[in-house]
Amino acid sequence: MKVKHGKGGEWIPVGRKDAFCPGDVLRVMERSRADLLLMNETTLRLDQTTEIVFSAPAKEKETWLDLLLGGAYFLSRTPGGSRSEPPSSTRGSRGPSSSSGRKATRPS
Repeated sequence: MKVKHGKGGEWIPVGRKDAFCPGDVLRVMERSRADLLLMNETTLRLDQTTEIVFSAPAKEKETWLDLLLGGAYFLSRTPGGSRSEPPSSTRGSRGPSSSSGRKATRPS
């Protein structure tokens, strides 16, 4: 997995305990997967060839992200612990487990 901090910069490898900020873009490479532990203790599982960008949260202890490409699975032990609003054609569910996906061509 690689990260690009902010709008500019280069893709750099992600370390095991790295933290991310609003504006950071994550990219999971082909034949790879990644699990992220979010601030609200929800696990975000990213499938291969997935890209997400973190956005500024509306409330403290929330995490907002946009799924740019690929698939994401949200695993939470808290009812209503995660909420997804995926792109128009694919909807995820609200609750302990939900998923969303988007197929597109990755920009260079």
